[in-house]
Amino acid sequence: MDELESEAYLQQPSVVELTARLRQAMVPVEPSAAFVRSLGRELVAASRRTRRLSPSVRRGILIGAAALGSVASVAGVLTVVLLRRRSHLGRSVAG
Repeated sequence: MDELESEAYLQQPSVVELTARLRQAMVPVEPSAAFVRSLGRELVAASRRTRRLSPSVRRGILIGAAALGSVASVAGVLTVVLLRRRSHLGRSVAG
């Protein structure tokens, strides 16, 4: 960083100063009751339009997750067994 860049960097306002400026400039606003009702209706309508997963798809996801969990468990057990075996072999060779 050259001298001009360092001077420009030092002249930038701090985060605290920016926060204070924003608080002074921004006025809290409350939405109108009509807007809140309209938004509520839109959100309910949007949630109804969302597609739900069919039971067969949900079952497939559940079976897949269970299989993945089983594979992870087997991999964990194998890792422990192999590490113990390696540790045991290392001690018997050294001893």
